[in-house]
Amino acid sequence: MKPIPFDRFLKSVAKVKEPIGKNRSASTSEKPEFLFVRQDRKMEKIDFSDILYVESYADYIKIHLKDRVLVVRESISSFENKLHESQFIRFHCSFIGNILAIDSYTHEFLEIGGKTLTISRSYKVEVLKRLQQFE
Repeated sequence: MKPIPFDRFLKSVAKVKEPIGKNRSASTSEKPEFLFVRQDRKMEKIDFSDILYVESYADYIKIHLKDRVLVVRESISSFENKLHESQFIRFHCSFIGNILAIDSYTHEFLEIGGKTLTISRSYKVEVLKRLQQFE
């Protein structure tokens, strides 16, 4: 309990902080650019860039890709947590869209891959705010 010099105290604090900082950066690292989903008894790799939009379908989701549609038993909310927030946007309780795949939009609709999808009233303000960043 003797008084210690301030510079020695700073060195001790730096030693303690260093391992904590390393662990934090490892846990908050970037998410990968793909994920695996269970499809027909196998795990199938999906690149985020291939996803046009995701549609809720009872206890399943339909993942609309550029070249096909996958049906996966998972909730849309749990699937949304696996996606990059900066690349995907929830615009309806039943839909999540890839911002990069949006062809056009109005205050009521998004057009993705030739499909016109409705923006719900509860998501409208947030969706328009995010999309207007790209104007």
